[in-house]
Parts: sequence; C-alpha cells; structure tokens
Amino acid sequence: MRRMTRALAWTLILMAVATPCPAQNATKTDPSACAPKIQKKASFPKGSVKIRPNEVYKNLPVVKYRILEDGSVSNVKLVRRSGVSDVDREAVDWVQSTKYNARPGCGVVDSTITVAVDFTSDAK
Repeated sequence: MRRMTRALAWTLILMAVATPCPAQNATKTDPSACAPKIQKKASFPKGSVKIRPNEVYKNLPVVKYRILEDGSVSNVKLVRRSGVSDVDREAVDWVQSTKYNARPGCGVVDSTITVAVDFTSDAK
C-alpha cells in the first residue's frame, strides 16, 4: 500500500493517568510522595516507518507497564495494536526506556499509556 519514506514527526500524549497500587508494607503516608514522576524520557524516534502491504493504521497503540519502586519500568506489554508493526514496536521501546523517580516503600504502580502518533511528513 503506502510507504513512508520521509522523516515522521511523532507525538506522545499520556492519555491514562497512572494510579498507584497500595503497597503491602508502605512506609510513606503522603500520596504525593509516592506519585511517580518521569526523570528520563527518551526521544521518540524520527525516521522512516515501513507500512507493509497488509498493514493499515487503525488505532492508537496502548501500552501497559509497571513502575517499580526504584523508578525502572517492567512488564511492558502492548495491549492494543495500531495495525502497523513498526509503530507498535517503537511505542513499546519508548515506554521501556522511560525512567521514573525512586519511591522507596511506595510499592509498584500499574500504568497504561495511549501513544498518539502524528504522521506529519517534512516533505515539501
């Protein structure tokens, strides 16, 4: 079908708010002290995305993941596909590379993010 050959602008929008899960042995009582905050966010890649003949972009990809007490991300899973494997792969890789603040004693946070992709080309 179509093949994108120019650089694409990607925009990420957090559509779902992370909701902390209660920790079994939480030592902190102030909920704001346990709120995860992004410390390091990788740039979403700009480049070519190959849309294969059998692929059609249908949905915003949705990624589910866990934020651990040390700020690392684990259990990253694609829960809704976009229809384009390159877009899905990049969304999962981007979430996996995000680093949050350390929150000792606060427990694990289950989170979900919807990734909005802007296919604006810089071609003239």
